[in-house]
Amino acid sequence: MQKVTFAEFPELKRSVTEILGIFKAHPDKTKAHEISKPVLEAMTHNPQVMTEIIRLNIAQPGFFNRTHYPSPS
Repeated sequence: MQKVTFAEFPELKRSVTEILGIFKAHPDKTKAHEISKPVLEAMTHNPQVMTEIIRLNIAQPGFFNRTHYPSPS
């Protein structure tokens, strides 16, 4: 399987680059989160970005096997 790069996902790359720029420009991370909200919201309304997020994730080996929470004991 080939390595997936942002070059294949131009809209997602643009949005992520914008968010990274916000965080680099604002040392106060709480403020950076606040400033990023409109960018994140715009991403949710852009079908191309959402499709690119799905395509990027399913292209990652093991994506469906990842867990986000500790397993129950």
